[in-house]
Amino acid sequence: MARADQNISRVEFAVLIYRILNMDTDKPLLNAMPGQETKALLQTRYSDGNEVPGWAVEMVGAVVNKGLMVDRNGRLEADMPITRIEATVMVSKALRTIPDYKYNAADLSVYMDST
Repeated sequence: MARADQNISRVEFAVLIYRILNMDTDKPLLNAMPGQETKALLQTRYSDGNEVPGWAVEMVGAVVNKGLMVDRNGRLEADMPITRIEATVMVSKALRTIPDYKYNAADLSVYMDST
């Protein structure tokens, strides 16, 4: 059972974003690409892109392709815990993909760890 203080990995968070944006199955906001295209995208974009678990490749690829993933100096670091600021940036970017969403991107400069 997951605990409230348990870390979530960067790939798990990307999958969460993908699933939230595709809750309306009639109007999905992210499109998964075929497996080979996705693997090529991840390997081209990240030096460790081949380390994404198979169960998550297409979902993470869709998040990356949409520009929602925060990279770490050319690395995806899929299994590493996501930081609070990385999660906030991804949510802010994800909200902007929702049609007619009325709020602008979050001003993250108020957080000391935003850089």
